[in-house]
Parts: sequence; C-alpha cells; structure tokens
Amino acid sequence: WEDEVNLVYDGIKLQLYSISREDLIFTKLWAMCDRQKDLADLMALKPTEAELLVVAERVKQCDANENWPQYVDECVSVVLKGLG
Repeated sequence: WEDEVNLVYDGIKLQLYSISREDLIFTKLWAMCDRQKDLADLMALKPTEAELLVVAERVKQCDANENWPQYVDECVSVVLKGLG
C-alpha cells in the first residue's frame, strides 16, 4: 500500500495517510468473501453498486478456486440487498 496512500491530514506534529476509498472497499469485500468478516465495516462504507462491481472484479482475481467468481457475485448481492 505504500505507493497508494493518500495524505488525509497534515498537521504540525502529525501526518495521517489512508488508502483510497476503492482500496478500502476492496479489502473489506475480499475479507467478507474470504472469511465472512468485515460485512459490518463494508456496509458502514455504503458503497455504491458501481463501486462494488469495480472492486468485485479485483476480488475475483484473489482466489484460484473455479467457483470463486460466482461466490464473489453472491457476496456482492448480499451487500447490495443489505444496502437496499
């Protein structure tokens, strides 16, 4: 992540950096699909359908299981349903 962080606060004695919103949604969706964790965090980010579809394509590349892409789509459906 070192090359992809953004400065979000630059104070006199403190600098804070964060990954991008897309990268954060990506990590939370991947964790949700992989370990059934982070759903609450993902929901709190209130990703749009467009954001979820973009990061889902990245998450689909994170596992070699032939059923993984379909499972990722199912997880995205759960999130979208939860968001209303």
